[in-house]
Amino acid sequence: MAASLVVAVINIVLHYIFINMFGFIAAAYTTLACYILFSLCHYYFMIRTLRKRNIRIKIYDIKPLLIISVTVIIVSVAIVPLYEQYAIRWGILFVIIMAFFIKRNSVTRFIKNIFGK
Repeated sequence: MAASLVVAVINIVLHYIFINMFGFIAAAYTTLACYILFSLCHYYFMIRTLRKRNIRIKIYDIKPLLIISVTVIIVSVAIVPLYEQYAIRWGILFVIIMAFFIKRNSVTRFIKNIFGK
């Protein structure tokens, strides 16, 4: 609960500061930063709680989650300059969907690996 409360307050403060300076788009970036902080805090508290209770199981494999998260963030930031280029954006989306379709077995194995099923 402490992480949620602290990050919510940070988000409100960042919105107040950066929306006045840069406009509404700053809300998206400050919210993203706060969600990242939120996730890291909860992961930290989960690890701390497991150690405190002497639990030795690994609930999440952080490596695939970080790979997915960083990839999504990089792609999202890279696509911003193409915001008004609808044909290019739809073309990129089509290529990504086709790549997932062609490599669907690998993608399915990767996802099953992440969730341990």
